[in-house]
Amino acid sequence: MPITRKRLAGAACLTAGALVGVIAVPSAAIAEPGEAASYAHAQFIGIPDSLLEGLSTADLATLDGATLEHNPNYTSADWADGATQIAGGNGLILSEDIDATLLGSLELGDIGLDLGGSLGDILQIGAVTEWTKASRFGGSVAFAGTASAMDGAVKALPDGGGYVLDAPAIDEAPAAALNLDLGAVSVSAEIGALYAAAGDNRNPIKARKGVPGGWYAHQTDYGIAGVDIAVGGSVIEPTLETLESLLSVLGLSLEDAGLLNEHGQVVVSVDTLLEQHGVTSINDLPEGTNLLEYLPGAVITTIENTVSDLLGSQLQDDLLGNLADAVESGLLESVLDTLDLDLLDQLGLGGLVDTLDGLLGGLLGGLLGGVLDSADVGELLGAITDGIFDLLGGLNDSLLAPLTAELSAALALNVNNVTDEGSLDAGGMLSISALEVNILDGQLVLPLATATVGPNTWQGFDRGELAVSGSADAVGDVVTVEAIDDTFLPGVVHNIERTMFHYRWFVNGTPVQQDWSQTGEVSLELTKPWMVNGEITVKVSPKLWKLWEETGPFEYTIEEGTTLSAN
Repeated sequence: MPITRKRLAGAACLTAGALVGVIAVPSAAIAEPGEAASYAHAQFIGIPDSLLEGLSTADLATLDGATLEHNPNYTSADWADGATQIAGGNGLILSEDIDATLLGSLELGDIGLDLGGSLGDILQIGAVTEWTKASRFGGSVAFAGTASAMDGAVKALPDGGGYVLDAPAIDEAPAAALNLDLGAVSVSAEIGALYAAAGDNRNPIKARKGVPGGWYAHQTDYGIAGVDIAVGGSVIEPTLETLESLLSVLGLSLEDAGLLNEHGQVVVSVDTLLEQHGVTSINDLPEGTNLLEYLPGAVITTIENTVSDLLGSQLQDDLLGNLADAVESGLLESVLDTLDLDLLDQLGLGGLVDTLDGLLGGLLGGLLGGVLDSADVGELLGAITDGIFDLLGGLNDSLLAPLTAELSAALALNVNNVTDEGSLDAGGMLSISALEVNILDGQLVLPLATATVGPNTWQGFDRGELAVSGSADAVGDVVTVEAIDDTFLPGVVHNIERTMFHYRWFVNGTPVQQDWSQTGEVSLELTKPWMVNGEITVKVSPKLWKLWEETGPFEYTIEEGTTLSAN
């Protein structure tokens, strides 16, 4: 007899000679309007709210970074300003650049910090960008950093399928420059190209063959091309001035040796710092490492090595000739008059001036026909170089402690800063900042290149409805199952055409048939007598077309003559 389909609110009842009913099948749990299915935020520079007071809404939007959220219910009217849909229609992307000139309008004095003016006076940024992607089904990825690193860091998969995170080849183009002068200590840092990226993949797809790196899944990445650091200030200047004075009578200078930059600061190689951290690359540092932790010792090592190498590279005759010129011109006498005796005591050179005065007097008193005695000049040269090496050898005692105290209170550069709150679909988030500038022990904290994803709500599989029709009275009868009102997996995947559903039919536990369907409608014909009175079970496995990543199976049992239930 013909069967008519009807939808039942509860279990399906079977009447004689007929099978009619509704069973629960997987469908998407649609988020309520306004509830973000996925969230991504990218911000190159994080600025305290107290500094942003008074800015216009437009300027705030520029500095707040790129924020994107997406929801299966969203229409284009719900998208963030500037967001565009990616190929395949399953997500949005948003990219923004920063107006760096705005930093000059943020006066540090307004928040009680006397650092010489505005934020733009101590920190300058280059060409940077912020990029986010949020999907309809709970996946998101974020990137912040130098524009040149963008294409390599977040790679698009074919056909709009998604994105992978991968370390790009970043160049030396500067991303930011920091100039902090606190009087006792000053620090300059030229920060090369840098980026941070975070991703969390919340859909059923875990991998796609042939794509290096696979799909991002709760992953962070960062890269910094390099950091050039220089240190000065009143805590170190007297030592440098003493060295400069002693070297000057030998015709040498610290600047010529490459020790100082144009601001008179000691230039420290980042390799020296990394060696102390036990790594060879700044991108191998553990999470939250303060790059400047060993900076005081690195400053002393740099001074020692540079001056030692400078002296060691000179010919003895050249040094003797330069020193003779300093004696004859009165330069040496002038230097000895200006050296700070108290400072020399602190540097462990308390008797140096008396020694040099004595040698100089003897040298001048022994002039024969206006010609300096070469042996006497050699003795004087030995005393000066001995004094320089004694000064260098005592820097750990004279300079390390005060320099450490001032630097540690002034600045920290924390690398690879990760915040992981665990499961993003439980309300957590995953965030990374490539570099955090911490000034005055936390009084001003400026994260650079921050990428955040989550919380992401996985629009998972719930049980929708399936109409069951047909009869199971005799061989040749057909049982049909069909999705009602297209409630099969709405909002979870790109669209219904890209979704395949695999059905496995069992009778009394014996597999009898399997079907693929993109519409959710399949039928089973009872071809054997033993199937007529058997228990019919259907296992449904939703799969994404071409990718074959399976979710399920969900099992449903049809009990003839009583009720129809989903297990």
